[in-house]
Amino acid sequence: MQPLAWEQRKFRTLVRADKNKNKDGLPLPSYSISNQYGFISQDKKFGQDNTYSKADKKNNYIVYPNSFAYNPARINVGSIGYQNLKGPVLVSSLYEIFKTNEQINDLFLQEWFNTKMFFNQIIKYQEGGVRQYYFFDKLQTSEIRLPLNTNEQQGIADLLKKLDNLISLQQRKLDLLKQLKKGLLQKMFVDKNAKQPILRFKGFSGDWEQHKLSKMLQERNEKTTASKEYPLMSFVQGTGVVPKSQRYDREFLVKNSSKKYKKTELGDFIYSSNNLETGSIGFNKTGKAVISPVYSIFKSNNNKESQFIGILSKQKSFINEMLRYRQGVVYGQWKIHESDFLNLQILAPDIQEQERIIKLFNEVDNLISHQRIKLDRLTYLKKFLLQQMFI
Repeated sequence: MQPLAWEQRKFRTLVRADKNKNKDGLPLPSYSISNQYGFISQDKKFGQDNTYSKADKKNNYIVYPNSFAYNPARINVGSIGYQNLKGPVLVSSLYEIFKTNEQINDLFLQEWFNTKMFFNQIIKYQEGGVRQYYFFDKLQTSEIRLPLNTNEQQGIADLLKKLDNLISLQQRKLDLLKQLKKGLLQKMFVDKNAKQPILRFKGFSGDWEQHKLSKMLQERNEKTTASKEYPLMSFVQGTGVVPKSQRYDREFLVKNSSKKYKKTELGDFIYSSNNLETGSIGFNKTGKAVISPVYSIFKSNNNKESQFIGILSKQKSFINEMLRYRQGVVYGQWKIHESDFLNLQILAPDIQEQERIIKLFNEVDNLISHQRIKLDRLTYLKKFLLQQMFI
């Protein structure tokens, strides 16, 4: 027996509007649609005492379970959701709401809404001036190719749902690892009111001692041209030294092979005076490279102090202390002079304890990196399947 073919269908043959005003003022929970989470509680999004929660809701629409709703002004960025909650909820009167018939599986359609095919339909039919809208009549005009066999639709939906669950599980693991690192930063370093950390390796005791950074670090201000040994790289916020993509590399436009950059080595501590608050601070985990001269670069005086300072720099209190010395009026001209930075004082343990702390944080960072790679691969697989399983 030959499998049933896929067929092109207008949405008007598959869906119907289902807009019911809350005329009786029922005290139902208020929801909105986000491009990341779908239906999301207004209380969760804005807090329990938000302005919207106190407004008259008689003009809001009731969305019953097993219904779709979307914001016609933001559907181009994914603001569409499937209501699979236990009871009815309220949404803004600006939303479009619809139900499907028996010819299409809801979960299959929910996944199809994540494809480029749907995005192309939005671009084709949306209308308006400064703001574009994709109202329900435009959805009805749009088309979808789907298998006539609803069991096949269900099979595709089930596979993609299992993958979604796996992605969510891996995301939770990544979040937990990040929380672990945050907790270790809080517990394994001293605050301004203490001289010993709360959490410590066995065999270490006694107060941490105060040190000027100049006793631990010295500025590396060596300039050279990019080469095979020292390739041109970027210092990316929250990541560190990474290969410079052509998108941001303007050297191929000017072809200036004699231009000099700052040299950096494995373990160097680096910061950008302009972007401290957004994470442009840390240590070089990559190795030999040259980066923009706007960065301040430091090497260890003795051992691995630069890596210890790189870990310490993830604390907000350390950043705030640095910001006290930032000079300049406007962004792009801000500067924390290297001499001022080296005059900062910190509490630090002896070299042996520093090395244990560095090793632990390197292991946690490796776990986070491996987990992020695993999550990226699953996300790519989902994207690939969305491209290949729909036509």
